[in-house]
Amino acid sequence: PMVCEALKIVNGLDLNAAQNYLKSITDAILEGAEKFGFGVQAGPRAGHIMGLRPRNQDLLKIFTPEKMVEVAYKLKDRGIILAVRCGAFRISPYLYTTMDDVKKLLDALEEECQIRV
Repeated sequence: PMVCEALKIVNGLDLNAAQNYLKSITDAILEGAEKFGFGVQAGPRAGHIMGLRPRNQDLLKIFTPEKMVEVAYKLKDRGIILAVRCGAFRISPYLYTTMDDVKKLLDALEEECQIRV
């Protein structure tokens, strides 16, 4: 029964609208995070997932893979769930992610940058 209900929800989605919405979320995250030294790998990317990497020299020195895992745990304690993969914060918003959630993430990341830099 649960699978049938889930499929009804999935079948009712406008996939283009969902992808566009999620891309607006990841674009907002990238735009905000670039202001304090993060970026993404060049090239095409899906709208529903991103790998946010430290880009400026200060952040590259400080945000080692171990420190990134530490930050991920600290953010989890604040209700922000992300993963660390290959030197990047893996961020994958979902359809219920809001711009308020984006602000919460960006504020937390910026705070971590100020604490560490």
